[in-house]
Amino acid sequence: MMLQLAERSITRPYSVVEDVLVKVRQFTFSVDLVIMDIEEDSDIPLILGRPFMLTTKCVVDIGNGNLEMSVKDQKVTFNLVEAIKHPSDSKTSFKVKEIPSGEHAFEDLKKDSLTEKLKVELKALPTHLKYVFLDENEAKPTVISNDLSSDEEARLIEVLRKHNEAIRWHISDLKGISPPYYMHKIMMEKECRPVRQPQRRLNPSMKEEVQKEVLKLLEAGLIYPIFDNAWIAVDPKEQEKTVFTCLFGVFAYRRMTFKLCNTPATFQWCMLAIFANMLEKCINVFMDDFSVFGPSFDCCLTNLELVLRRYVEAILVLNWKNCRFMVQEGIVLGHKISARGIEVDKAKIYVFEKLPLPINVKGIRSFLGYAGFYRRFIKDFSKIARPLNKLLNKDVVFKLDEECLTTFHTLKNSLVSAPIIGAPDWSKEFKLMCDASDYAVGAVLGQ
Repeated sequence: MMLQLAERSITRPYSVVEDVLVKVRQFTFSVDLVIMDIEEDSDIPLILGRPFMLTTKCVVDIGNGNLEMSVKDQKVTFNLVEAIKHPSDSKTSFKVKEIPSGEHAFEDLKKDSLTEKLKVELKALPTHLKYVFLDENEAKPTVISNDLSSDEEARLIEVLRKHNEAIRWHISDLKGISPPYYMHKIMMEKECRPVRQPQRRLNPSMKEEVQKEVLKLLEAGLIYPIFDNAWIAVDPKEQEKTVFTCLFGVFAYRRMTFKLCNTPATFQWCMLAIFANMLEKCINVFMDDFSVFGPSFDCCLTNLELVLRRYVEAILVLNWKNCRFMVQEGIVLGHKISARGIEVDKAKIYVFEKLPLPINVKGIRSFLGYAGFYRRFIKDFSKIARPLNKLLNKDVVFKLDEECLTTFHTLKNSLVSAPIIGAPDWSKEFKLMCDASDYAVGAVLGQ
């Protein structure tokens, strides 16, 4: 059995409990309950499906908000608006628990179990960072600087708790950016026709990973299964262009995925639209990398509260694992940013230092691409890399001679000992340093 819930997500029930006695006012009915894995909430009522409504000759009056059930000559009427507004007990919820004897009983369940679900795995942090929790019982962890005073830490936590809707700890909590801010369109030529995708064979370990990924996307509501074209209710022409197939079914994306063409541009324009009046004043944005800054702790805290408030308004959320609050240094776009200036990321350099000698054109292209990411830190990069670049030319015999080996080791050593690039002092003069030869041109603006 596969069930589609009200918010269009798909779930598979564990089982069915048969012949459970349910009392509705003066009536008692025997019903079958479907067991699903959902968060227990006292505000969510028991859902009785069509078989039950048929048994009770249910009549729904949408205009007056009434639901009427009848058995023989007896009738009972419910006001749906009032029933939803006022749960009988907002402090407790209930669950069905299977007893070893085969009987079933209702067990009172406190809200502590809901807090347990909010707990997530915590990994070791560097010494300059620490975990704090925005909820009781060590729930909703957040990473902040370990150098803050007790007063600064308390004020920061207060702001984060006030706007904790802007941070999410589970993928199922993602709501999606509000459509009025931006909506992605897939523009195609008129003569373009859909392509039928064959299912790809997967080994057992890969198949298990694909299943986990599909279930994760289903849980978050990012995709939905395709059974019938009539099932698609929202923007069918756009969503059908995102269909993919696997062993577990055929699915389409209801939310934009970065696997589509032009989605990076769409995402960037969306971020610019949301934070237009804040850019360069208190926040820098590049795709999903955000930097909120200020000259002092108080200024940073004020700017952070403004940004978090804008997140909540736009229904935009942060992944808590990637957030670092009130730090004085950090990794941004693969570079270490601090008061000293811009440095290379030591973790990436460690990987680069361990790269083996390339043995083919593909390896050379990969090595130069990796080194080129930090080319601003290497003086005369184009001149040094010229012997390896020559191997990428068409109709050139691939041969690693002594000059190529020297270039390989020079680039690796240059990145290991790369300098720190400091921010310019706009009150001082700049110097333009140029160099040119028969095969390379270089220029540096420095102080």
